[in-house]
Amino acid sequence: MPRLWPSLLSWLDGHGMETSTLPVEPREIPGAGYGLVAVRRIPPATPIFIVPASALLNCNTLQPHYPPKPVLSGTQLVSLHLLLYRPLDHLPSTDPLFGPYISVLPSSFHAHPLTWLWKERVERNENSVESHLLALLPPRVVRDLERVATTFYADWEKVSAYLQENSHVQAKMSYRPAEAPVSNVDLQRNFLWAWLNVNTRCIYHRLKKTQSDPDNMTLCPILDFANHTTQSTPLSTPKNVTNVAPGKKGTEDLTFLSPGDNWALPGQELFLKYGSHSNCTLFVEYGFLTRATERELLEGTAQADVDVGQAIEWLIEGKGNLGLWMKDWLEAEGYWGNWSIHTSPAPAHPSYRLITTLRLYHVLSELGADSDLPENSDEVLDEWRKATLGEREIISEQNEALWKATLLSICNAIIREAEAGVVQVKRRASECTVDWGKWMYENIEMLWKEELHTAKAVVRCIEEDVQF
Repeated sequence: MPRLWPSLLSWLDGHGMETSTLPVEPREIPGAGYGLVAVRRIPPATPIFIVPASALLNCNTLQPHYPPKPVLSGTQLVSLHLLLYRPLDHLPSTDPLFGPYISVLPSSFHAHPLTWLWKERVERNENSVESHLLALLPPRVVRDLERVATTFYADWEKVSAYLQENSHVQAKMSYRPAEAPVSNVDLQRNFLWAWLNVNTRCIYHRLKKTQSDPDNMTLCPILDFANHTTQSTPLSTPKNVTNVAPGKKGTEDLTFLSPGDNWALPGQELFLKYGSHSNCTLFVEYGFLTRATERELLEGTAQADVDVGQAIEWLIEGKGNLGLWMKDWLEAEGYWGNWSIHTSPAPAHPSYRLITTLRLYHVLSELGADSDLPENSDEVLDEWRKATLGEREIISEQNEALWKATLLSICNAIIREAEAGVVQVKRRASECTVDWGKWMYENIEMLWKEELHTAKAVVRCIEEDVQF
């Protein structure tokens, strides 16, 4: 990194960025790779650097250099560009547009769980470190990882089709041997590296007319050295930046402000906040997570949540025809899916969606599994509707007792599964000889412990008759 940093600054100078007074630089952070660190005192809430629009890596800066058809999304186009110009053998990228920036991007993602999943599918080696790690993941995390993989493969299909239709584009590849084509596996492996760089490092940046357009994203030099935080005040952009449509240029420079609460001191690390994500999401999307103690989770001072969707789906499927009707009804009312339990804000609690679904389940629980839709369904559901609309607090004392008993059973099952998961992880971790693997075993153990203590906290609240 030290040898590449001056080249990046020189390149940014060429785009009109003021770098001679830059108050930050990347430094190695124990256990976190590189981080963005202050080199002198920085006043609070003041601009620390402005990245010119032309130095931002996004669909607007790339589209003039690529054939327009087939249409690619912002993520797909930026990933394609990184695929073409991935640095070789620790040498600088040959990209004439963004080479100095691409050269400082992470060179590999061995420790990212999507890489494990990809390698397992390609290599089919059950004895690899990656396969062992995947086998130890909580099932809820695996489902989220599969969701990320589905997005990756969908993007790969689009980019692969684009390269087939525009064969001259593929000829630009920096690692393509002149005498032989690149194998599909190698091509996909390099696309995975490119895609993970985009997925783990892109930030929201208003490029399009509508604020919700998925192409409102960019990679940003210097900023992407900043690590994630949930504790200290993060770097920020001016408050109106996401609410204003881009000007005639189609994009604007990006200004970043120092944390607004205190002066940043020399040697102090400056952070970003990736959003209020669960550890499960941070893990499958970014490849890391935040730490919390058992006490913090049980007391609700640390945020954690556990998806209980699989358990609820099994319950409803067990109702047969009635379960199918129940699912249709919940979908129509907007309550199907996204069921979870939480530690924060205290006291630990089930989500409102989960409470509402369990209430409906027990309104109908006296009917047999193969029952058809009751003729008086509107009457049966009337009390449930009143509770969802806030016309009454509960359906009945009996209904409350039933759904809480079901939730208690679900939480106890999570506790048993998590306790076994922690034991398994500790046993396998002692056998690991790969440095990054040891760190990942610790992360997986944390995922299990988070499920364990979240479920325990909810059980305690149910037993203490806490009102949710």
